[in-house]
Amino acid sequence: MSIPVETGEISTVEGLESLRPEWDRLLAACPTSTPFQSPEWLIPWWKRFGHGSLMFLTMRAAGKLRGLAPMCVEDGEVRLVGGGNSDYLGPIFEPAMELACAKAFFDHLVRRGGWSSCTLQDLHPYSMLLTLSPPDGLRTMLSPGEVCLGVNLPTTVEAFRAEHRRVGGVKRIFKRLSEKSIRAEAAVDENGTRSFMETLFRLHTKRWMAAGKTGVLQEQEMRSFHVEAAIGFQKKEMLWLYRITFEGRELSVLYGFVHRRRLYAYLMGFDPEFSKLSPGKLILLFSAEECIRRGVYGMDFLRGGEKYKYDWSPSETWNYNMTITKAI
Repeated sequence: MSIPVETGEISTVEGLESLRPEWDRLLAACPTSTPFQSPEWLIPWWKRFGHGSLMFLTMRAAGKLRGLAPMCVEDGEVRLVGGGNSDYLGPIFEPAMELACAKAFFDHLVRRGGWSSCTLQDLHPYSMLLTLSPPDGLRTMLSPGEVCLGVNLPTTVEAFRAEHRRVGGVKRIFKRLSEKSIRAEAAVDENGTRSFMETLFRLHTKRWMAAGKTGVLQEQEMRSFHVEAAIGFQKKEMLWLYRITFEGRELSVLYGFVHRRRLYAYLMGFDPEFSKLSPGKLILLFSAEECIRRGVYGMDFLRGGEKYKYDWSPSETWNYNMTITKAI
């Protein structure tokens, strides 16, 4: 006999804060969950960029949180919280309750008023919602999103170097990693996190200005969001924030998150004045080796098919966008 699933909604930030312990347990239980579905990411995101009303859908069975769909509604449109600068979105369901929770999600939309369309953007390719037919009263339409690239890492640094010598200039970069003039540092506390994030903002902006463009980190609201998120991840030991210097000069910074022994390489910043030293490749290769040393055996380069990602001979997956409307 299946356990009945009860749905409810959380509409305040205070409600989300009180949900953190259960939310963390659900993230840990779901093998396809990502940092972009965590409270450390979504609560700061809502505080800075949220519009309309929160509509965090909870699914409970036998007194436990079994599913969570982070949504909001504005002017009749339901959307996922985190859209725009998050790479994987969508509900998270406890594995043994995935089907029941997905059905409960659709059934809740059928019953709920106050919306005319629902857009679920950047759904993780393994989302149960992608495989389930909607109930009577709803229609769904799928469209492909962006390609997402990632690699699995070997268990030793030596094996990694042997596999990646084909990447242009890598042999020279591997040599630089052993030079005393190159130094790699990790942000290990809140003060360090704030300092390294300022370095990221500065180098990222400098790089894009040198190309005659604006980057994604110029607005103060965006910066304050990332600082709060980074500090939250640092407290949970999920933050990956490294800075590489050369003879005392800051070369590059990599900002990402570690979850389920996988590094999500979110943003880089590097000084274009040192382009001959390949600072972007340098910090990615260093991070790959450091991942192996720390027992992290995957690197996710996230959305986008940039050339530097394909240099790693990555595997491809695709996000999806789902539009849900009421059947007439």
